[in-house]
Amino acid sequence: MSGVITHTRYERLTFFFTIAGTLCLPNGERIKLNPNTMRMLFEVQDLAVASPATVSRCGMVYVPPEELGWRPFVRTFCATQLPAAATPEIRDWIFSLFDKCVDGGLKFLRKHLKEGITSVDINLVTSLAMLFKTLTLPSRGIDFGSENVKALKAVLAKVFVFSFTWSVGGNVDSTHHDKFDEFAREFLTVNVEAIGNLPNKNTVYDYFVTTNTKEEPKGRWTLWDDLVTKFSYNPATPYFEGAALGVSQLRSLPVLSLTLVTVVHTSRYTILTLSFPHRKSSCRTWTPRGSGFCWTSCWT
Repeated sequence: MSGVITHTRYERLTFFFTIAGTLCLPNGERIKLNPNTMRMLFEVQDLAVASPATVSRCGMVYVPPEELGWRPFVRTFCATQLPAAATPEIRDWIFSLFDKCVDGGLKFLRKHLKEGITSVDINLVTSLAMLFKTLTLPSRGIDFGSENVKALKAVLAKVFVFSFTWSVGGNVDSTHHDKFDEFAREFLTVNVEAIGNLPNKNTVYDYFVTTNTKEEPKGRWTLWDDLVTKFSYNPATPYFEGAALGVSQLRSLPVLSLTLVTVVHTSRYTILTLSFPHRKSSCRTWTPRGSGFCWTSCWT
């Protein structure tokens, strides 16, 4: 039961909380419940309209979000959401990446950067976890049961850095990308074990991680530009019938109702957006006024 509980709702529940264990419905019907085998959980905003009789019959647990923090969520994520092949060592190591990086990243974000849409800490951490989970699917070439633990940690470290960039830094205004890039390079290099060397050119926003190449089990940083193919215009193709998509991941989509010239921005944000239906997660995007581009924001 969640939400605000009014006087009326409390009055109906008061008798249920007694030893009689009878729930009185608005239509006058009474339902006898077994107090030994049934429990009721109330998640409410406050107890402003609760009577002393009601409060005295409930066991209250108050956990403010700022006290709970994000770590319980990540501990549950590492224990239950990673592939079954992941060993306890790998699970603990992944949690340590969150433990070392999240607080520092959130602190820098709140103090020095500007967001396109106001966010809360747990939303960004959830985004980081869900993106990391999506990018470590078996179909992407990552084997959590690999005996080569060093190579496994190396590729997972790259995926974590990419996920960190597009979750904690994914909602950052484009005018602050360089500032986030400078911070991320120094901060993540120190705190993410097995990351190796980050690319020197461009920013961390300009790279994605290639993980499905057997010749490179540690993964590889690749420019988004590599996904953009040269646009070839065919004068014989009607404008509203053609679609020029330069990203292989989009080839299975229905033909669009216009001719689309792919650039690095459309490649980048389309792939990021299409990653999340596999995990039944939603993706929110936003765009500066007067711009033709979208920025990926937060996932839930």
